[in-house]
Amino acid sequence: MLLLDTCAYLIATHQPELLPAKARRAILSARVRYWSPVGTWEIAVKSALGRVDFPGEAFGSLDVGLAALCVTHLPMTHAHAARVHELPPLHKDPFDRLLIAQALADGLTIVTADEVIPRYPGVTTIWG
Repeated sequence: MLLLDTCAYLIATHQPELLPAKARRAILSARVRYWSPVGTWEIAVKSALGRVDFPGEAFGSLDVGLAALCVTHLPMTHAHAARVHELPPLHKDPFDRLLIAQALADGLTIVTADEVIPRYPGVTTIWG
């Protein structure tokens, strides 16, 4: 079971030619693909700060892209949020830390290009 991080989702849906073959195969063959509201929150925050070009009206296309990938929405729970406290301070990105906590709590592999995430004990990732 896979959990797509924000970058993996954006590449898979907007620039699929940049998605490594290994990640593409994993996404296509996964029995279950999850998307967290953490990713939507990350896009919203970074868009509002001007760090990512994702206009408000594009949030409709977010749902279209998620449907095209046949994702299951992974709810964010109090247990996930509390799990962040147990993580070592390898990373300051709160979005990634929440995704890591969700993946650890639910036994998911994260699809990510991030080079720090695999350094977390117990986390499995896939990319290139």
